[in-house]
Amino acid sequence: PLGSGCPMNHHVISPDTWTAAFAGGLLMGVIHVVTGADHLSAVATLSCGNDRYAATVLGVRWGLGHCVGLLVVFLAVLAASEEIDRASVRGVEKHMGIVVGLLMCGLGAYGLWDARARGVR
Repeated sequence: PLGSGCPMNHHVISPDTWTAAFAGGLLMGVIHVVTGADHLSAVATLSCGNDRYAATVLGVRWGLGHCVGLLVVFLAVLAASEEIDRASVRGVEKHMGIVVGLLMCGLGAYGLWDARARGVR
């Protein structure tokens, strides 16, 4: 576990552990998406004005991109050769929260611009 004093690269991961990690990650990912208002608002903003098929394709592309990003972060943490302390995780979390907030402001601005360009009032 993070901050336990044991470097992460000394753990042996068995197939049962991989299965549990995959299932747990999948469940946490579903909960993360369903409870995250930023996810709903991002996909809704980008899908607005598209037919159902185009909106579905966009949502699938967005979801796959989100998964790839999470996988890259997971692999970076897994490959870390030194212990990752809780203070570092909190620092990264704070900065990523700021980035997400800025991206949400950008999506809002895009939504307003797009609506105006389409003549929506």
